[in-house]
Amino acid sequence: TTRRLEIQAFRLSPDAMVVMLPGEFFVQTGKDIEKRCGIDHVFICCYANDYAGYFAPASEFPRAGYEVGSSRFESTAAEAIADAAVALVQSLRGSAP
Repeated sequence: TTRRLEIQAFRLSPDAMVVMLPGEFFVQTGKDIEKRCGIDHVFICCYANDYAGYFAPASEFPRAGYEVGSSRFESTAAEAIADAAVALVQSLRGSAP
């Protein structure tokens, strides 16, 4: 089953963005987004606009655990959302403050 989820971002300044994700993500995913955005300040807000559940990174699936067992999503979901969030931030980098 495919589920459409809303990811949002807005620009605070040329070097600061807010990214809003619709569920509960591991710190690892937030750090990955921050690193890949290429700006000084990226604020990650989870539980924004929806609560779709847990999004465990693929590296956590072999370990199982509560979050992996509770997730309704495949092992690639967290990375796909991170990719979309980074693309959204990159699209806003050239817009006026």
